[in-house]
Amino acid sequence: MKPFASRDRERGAVALIVAVVLGMGSLLGMAALTVDVGAMSHERRQLQNGADAGALAAALQCAKTNACPSDSSPDLKNLADANDNSDTNTALARSDGGPAVCGHDPNNTLPSCGTVASKLLQNCPDANLPADSNFVRVYTRTPVGDTLLPSIFAQSLTGSSTGTFHQACAAAAWGPPANFISTLPFTLSACEWRDATGSGATYPTAEIAIELNGSNDAPCSFNGHDQPGGFGWLAPTPNCQSKVDANGWVSVSTGVSPPSGCSDSIKATVGQVAYVPVYDCQSNLKVLCDNTANGSNANYHILGLAAFFITAVDVTGQLKANLPGYPTAAAKAACQAKGGNCLYGYFLKDLVPTGTVIGPPGTPNLGATVIQMAG
Repeated sequence: MKPFASRDRERGAVALIVAVVLGMGSLLGMAALTVDVGAMSHERRQLQNGADAGALAAALQCAKTNACPSDSSPDLKNLADANDNSDTNTALARSDGGPAVCGHDPNNTLPSCGTVASKLLQNCPDANLPADSNFVRVYTRTPVGDTLLPSIFAQSLTGSSTGTFHQACAAAAWGPPANFISTLPFTLSACEWRDATGSGATYPTAEIAIELNGSNDAPCSFNGHDQPGGFGWLAPTPNCQSKVDANGWVSVSTGVSPPSGCSDSIKATVGQVAYVPVYDCQSNLKVLCDNTANGSNANYHILGLAAFFITAVDVTGQLKANLPGYPTAAAKAACQAKGGNCLYGYFLKDLVPTGTVIGPPGTPNLGATVIQMAG
């Protein structure tokens, strides 16, 4: 009987060894798959960083220069690769052969993104942008590295590669801001902005003076352009900004002097870019642009937001601050001709560094621009 018992014990030992070997193989396989999937996910995240950085940079160039970059842009290529620090092989490219930099811009310099072959390329998320929105998409890709297991195992779980490349896509949109809180409790008429900038065609390089109390200054004499009295101060928030309501209206603050408690805040904007509300009409009731407002009940209807670099401010001698050398003699003479109470500076194109979003279709662009990720 003993020989049979010995063979039974041997069978048990063999079964145990087989179980251990199989178990170790499974554990090693799972470990290898975990490493592969983790590496691919890390690669994807780094690649997405490059696409995001490229989209924001492209949108910035489009917004500030009216000339969008292309697939051959060395700056975009370097930016995409520098933000993907996992390797040095990131490229602006689409596996389906379409343009890697595409979208829609006012001058039609960007090619259409067209239909993306979904089996070859990960699509950008749908941003649900309004029709004719300005946006740019940037596609990036990098070669797939070696994997511990045959690559099909990891790819079947991540769904992130064609078997040749990892790929990513990002989009950024730009346009004038929607409702906002301005950085100054001050406004000027659309007529004054158009006269100073040629309706946005030219941004002067010479310092200009914006009047605060003249309603009969050609070519913007009072006819729905300035409230009687011509004062441009707005009812401020506690931190001396001005808040536009959901329908685009904001209340006035009467008098030549700035709103109470706001002098220091206004002086602090000298040497900085202020985002100034530009109005197109006024009313007492915040309903119709009847241009009949008068006195403390007046409200301005805000058309948009303009960027204005302030060099000096001089209001009735009570509010006075300036950068060295400003205002220039020419700007000061212009101010005196308008009434003597002015903000001095330059209209320009600039980005709005706030949390506001792009305005709806038809929002006029007065030089202040919002850039936001759009997919």
